[in-house]
Amino acid sequence: MNEDFYTYQRQRLGILLGWGGASVLVGGVLQCVPGLFWRQVGLQCALWGAIDAVLAILGRRSARAKAGRALAPADEQKDRRGFRRILLVNAWLDVGYVLCGAWLIWRLKQHGIGAGILLQGAWLLLFDSLLAREVKRRWWR
Repeated sequence: MNEDFYTYQRQRLGILLGWGGASVLVGGVLQCVPGLFWRQVGLQCALWGAIDAVLAILGRRSARAKAGRALAPADEQKDRRGFRRILLVNAWLDVGYVLCGAWLIWRLKQHGIGAGILLQGAWLLLFDSLLAREVKRRWWR
């Protein structure tokens, strides 16, 4: 497979966009479910999903713009490393989100909010860490 990095980046951010859109949709549905727990989980899904979708759209737009230009190999390498660095920083932040969600559940008894944050943080941790690993494996030179 001979795809360029920016096409690859755009495709992978499409996964984040799909997650964001699905989270917003599920969050909206959960607002109609009886019970405070599910409405709180739904609120977290909708808010985090909207943020994920916006970030994915902006990242995809940037990658699309760069895919059409002839960049020096050093500039593309810099973008690869920068993308991976962002993913690694995000993965560490995701660990914090998971811990925060757990803390809200067990210490503050905010079960719905905590579960929503924990769910979103866990998925983002999986996404960011696996993508950072894949970027290193496929694009590190």
